[in-house]
Amino acid sequence: MNAAGLPALELLCDLLQKAIELSPRGDNNLKLENESFRRRPDNEEHSLSYADNVKDALVDAVLDALGHIVPSGKATLEEVVNALERRHWKVFQRIALYILREFPDQGKALAAERLTNRELFEDIDVHHEYVLLLRKFFTRLKPEDRDTILGWIDAGPDLEESKQKREEQTDLPLFDDDIAYTRETWKRDRLAWIGPENLPKEWQERYQRLVEEHGEPRHVEFLIGWRGPYIGVPSPKSVEDLKKESVSEIAEFLRTWNPPDTRLGEASRMSLGRELFYAVTEDPGRFAIEANLFRGLDSTYVRFFLSGLEEALKHNKTFEWEPVLDLCTRVISQPWDAPCRRAERMDIAPIWGRTRKAIAYLLMEGFGDCPGSIPIRLREKVWNTLKSLTDNPDPTQKRQRRCCIDCNMDLARPAIDTTWGAFMHAVMCYAFWVRRHRSKEENVVDQARGGLNEMPEVREVLDFYLDAVHESFLAVHKLYGQLFPYLVLLDSEWARERAARIFPIGETEEALFSAAWNSYLTKTSWVPCDEVLDILREQYRHAVQKIGYHEDDTQRPPDPDERLAEHLMKFYRSGKLSLEDPLFTGFWEKATDKLRGHAIAFIGSALRRTKEEIPEDMLHRLKKLWEIRLAQAKQSQSRAHILKEMAAFGRWFISGKFDDHWAVTQLLESLKLGGRTDSVDVVLVHLARTAESYPLESVLCLKMIAEWDRNRKVGGELHASRDRIRKILEVALRHPNVTKEVEQIIQYLCSYGFLELRELLPVNAVDMNEAS
Repeated sequence: MNAAGLPALELLCDLLQKAIELSPRGDNNLKLENESFRRRPDNEEHSLSYADNVKDALVDAVLDALGHIVPSGKATLEEVVNALERRHWKVFQRIALYILREFPDQGKALAAERLTNRELFEDIDVHHEYVLLLRKFFTRLKPEDRDTILGWIDAGPDLEESKQKREEQTDLPLFDDDIAYTRETWKRDRLAWIGPENLPKEWQERYQRLVEEHGEPRHVEFLIGWRGPYIGVPSPKSVEDLKKESVSEIAEFLRTWNPPDTRLGEASRMSLGRELFYAVTEDPGRFAIEANLFRGLDSTYVRFFLSGLEEALKHNKTFEWEPVLDLCTRVISQPWDAPCRRAERMDIAPIWGRTRKAIAYLLMEGFGDCPGSIPIRLREKVWNTLKSLTDNPDPTQKRQRRCCIDCNMDLARPAIDTTWGAFMHAVMCYAFWVRRHRSKEENVVDQARGGLNEMPEVREVLDFYLDAVHESFLAVHKLYGQLFPYLVLLDSEWARERAARIFPIGETEEALFSAAWNSYLTKTSWVPCDEVLDILREQYRHAVQKIGYHEDDTQRPPDPDERLAEHLMKFYRSGKLSLEDPLFTGFWEKATDKLRGHAIAFIGSALRRTKEEIPEDMLHRLKKLWEIRLAQAKQSQSRAHILKEMAAFGRWFISGKFDDHWAVTQLLESLKLGGRTDSVDVVLVHLARTAESYPLESVLCLKMIAEWDRNRKVGGELHASRDRIRKILEVALRHPNVTKEVEQIIQYLCSYGFLELRELLPVNAVDMNEAS
């Protein structure tokens, strides 16, 4: 092997690649690659074996070869990594990451390049090797590279697609608590990739807070679902131990076991609770039927028991609900903050508030339309539990006082984060649960007419928090603002009658309005419907008048003004708002160029995402809107005041939903006014298409884009699109009637550095260009 060097490695890789391709699924699309990570979750000695021993042996042979070739000097580390990464199967990418970890001195620069590759950061197929490489090299990276990775983690995951899929698949609303929990545990797990000991001090503190809030991450170097030994804080009993014991034996151990005077890294009630969580998740039926045995146990164990049942429901498992509800009733009867023991390091505070919150989350999952959902015959018992949860003495006031000190903060932020907020979410899920079952019993029209009259218990709770005693709570208004679309869905008459109280308009009530309205705009993915606009028209008008109030508030993503613009564009697109509607005209008068650009770009992006054919009347409305905006821009005295709005038309152009002549003509007009366009790369692709029928307009658009690029303080963006530019010009040159104009534009581009385009010019034109 030492003598053969790189050729021997290539031979082994060829054999491994052939073995993969000849496997039963090897002839499928390349995206299937990759069962490699399922068959062999890591490349170390303790890896699971392939079902196919041939591929397993070949992987071992490749790893062994690498262990000889690099140290012997027959090939550099960079050469072998490049040889591996040239192959499309992900197993070779994983081996490349593995070998970089084995030679840290030679691989520092190569590792940094791969660790700062966002695609690898998100690629589940190379998850294991990426995480271990990151953990080994993080402290060796340059500060800017470390900041890049920490920046990705700080930004959090993009959950919009998952949120939309969830809401499409169920008739229950998806609340922000779900999103917040996913986002926070995502950040916790990725910080764990790096290793707490490798993090800067401030990030160690952030990680510690996330662990205290959500528990320790579980074996993060493996994908979720891998079942192996837990590496981290030890537990006195493992999942396997708990599976062998009866529930009564487990409960007795939980009752009598006392952790040592815990220090960081030693066994605790929390580490034992996590093992209980996994045991309950795996076999919820045997635990649920004996839920009464968990009465009187420490709040930590009860919380993990309830969370295990919640997780089991997510995996479509079933269990008996009545004993569980009885346990929940017992938990609620505990004093809110009664201490049961001294708090332990790395453990939760010894109060029942978190356990009550776990009850709320369990019930919310149980209200879903899944195999293990709560039977409707238990409605009365379920409501008694929920009512007890919502009857806590002071749900928001204490935390609200703490956050109201700084008027620049989002004053209503605690609403969704509080235990009370979780209870009220559960109440809403209960209402949809009742509605779903009632609709199966009665005519759907009758059910819709009945609304909250069919569930007076829900109406009573909702009204209670809107009475004079509670209307000063910003948290209540924020929560009701977020829930308002669902309240309309449940009972539009109730929502109409109380809209002015939820969204009060008045100088002395501005904080309450902002709390509710900003939550309504920013905390849901609700697609605004006509009925909501009818109910909240006055609130929309008031919000338009307040445009700009949030412009400098960096603590409030997403921007409420941008969400307001999106709502109004949806209403206009659907025909609910007309061009002459004062609400619509008022928006354009108040909006800044940035906000107008966001509104136009939002429509373009929505058009591009729409796969089905757009109705002609909608296209007509949108054309009229753009033509009016273009006419307004032409009257502007300052190019800077229309720049973003004009640039946003590029998104309409690339949507492909408008006829080519109108689209390319309007793009040309927008470029004459603003000079630039959004989505330059994709615009160039579409210009190559429109150049077939409208060559002159298309190349003029190209020239204006190039002029903008050339005049920027930091230019050069266009140089990455040379192939697209050449394609536009080649297509346009097929039209003899515009040859002269196209050649002039080619000469201009040559002067900007696109010298390879001289090949498209006739010889005499090239000579003239060189002379100039």
